[in-house]
Amino acid sequence: MPSVTLLGAALLALSACGHSPSPAASQLHLSAQAAQTYRVSCTATSGPRTLADINRLPLNPGDQVLLQRGCTFPATATSALQVTRSGTSAAPITFGAYGTGAAPVIRQSGQNSTVQIRGSWLVFQDIALVADPLPAAGGGVRCTAQPVGWLVGWEVWGTRNTLNRVSARGYMTGAMLVRGDGTLGFHKVLNSSFFNNSVMQTNTPGGDDDSGAWGILVNSSNNEIAANRFTGNTACSEDYVRDGASVEIYQSSNNWIHHNETHEDVAFVELGGTPDLPSRNNRIEDNVYMPVQTGGAFVTLRGARSTWGANPGTSVRRNTSYLADLGITCSDGCSAQILVAEDNRIWERQISSGLTNKTFAFWADAPVSERRNTFWRDDGRPVASIDGSQLDSTDRTAPFTRPNPTF
Repeated sequence: MPSVTLLGAALLALSACGHSPSPAASQLHLSAQAAQTYRVSCTATSGPRTLADINRLPLNPGDQVLLQRGCTFPATATSALQVTRSGTSAAPITFGAYGTGAAPVIRQSGQNSTVQIRGSWLVFQDIALVADPLPAAGGGVRCTAQPVGWLVGWEVWGTRNTLNRVSARGYMTGAMLVRGDGTLGFHKVLNSSFFNNSVMQTNTPGGDDDSGAWGILVNSSNNEIAANRFTGNTACSEDYVRDGASVEIYQSSNNWIHHNETHEDVAFVELGGTPDLPSRNNRIEDNVYMPVQTGGAFVTLRGARSTWGANPGTSVRRNTSYLADLGITCSDGCSAQILVAEDNRIWERQISSGLTNKTFAFWADAPVSERRNTFWRDDGRPVASIDGSQLDSTDRTAPFTRPNPTF
């Protein structure tokens, strides 16, 4: 996976280390109160030792809260890490790790959000979240052993918060970027891992309402999600056989999803919303999606006739999808205003994994803007089509020849 170095993240890191962008800003901050570093240890006999202790800290811009490596801090259905203070652009409040060994773990044993980020200009790095398994919900037809519940790892409100080098395992969603009243997002999720988040939020027989098993659920707008790894964010679904996604974008616009790598998720990106609040102008670029064992769908979006809202301004560029059942699909009134797809490499699965009755590399139900894409399949007959139109002349529909192992 390409390494991504972002100017914004670098500036935040410098701020977290005590480097201010200008002498004037530094003097202003120091004249109010010197930045503090709080060390939180599970083995100490004094000082902050629990999430409740952290919640009581009088945090100010520039402060750091460092959790001891090798420690596990318990969270429950009634206790979570709750951060309500805010930093500034020049002096964010940073939560990180100190010492040697494995990243500190916050372990959730109930149904709750493990880390609730309510402030702004906050940085979280080098912290792992793990949720204990929920019991099977029961009562289903297909998915009698499937856990169902509200279980969120990183719950991010406010604006301009950063998750960097964090992880989440075992949740309904590893991270949730929340659309709050009057907040616009502008969050960053970078260099992080989201794996085996396989709890469903809703899972009822019949209808079209199952949801859950997401790496990241995006409800706020203007976010950047880059250089992350996703694995196993998939669950049994009564309605869809399997459900989940690396990144679920719902009622959310102007996001940039790039340089991520996904293994064995049932979907990479699905866009949805409502006619009144659709997801618009989202960029999906330079990602790699590889559902080699499980199969899956790379990018799913919709047009003007969809009850989930149209997704105008979606651009899908320079991505690689390897052995997905469905590559890029755009239905319910797609158009050139809905989808731009350029320079993608899509290797279609030859035999369906069971997610759908048939496989295809690219399909739109109306003409879209697409060019320079490459489609292939093992048998040399990839399925790529646009209803009422032809693929662009710059596209390549080519067979793939496996290398000779004795070469």
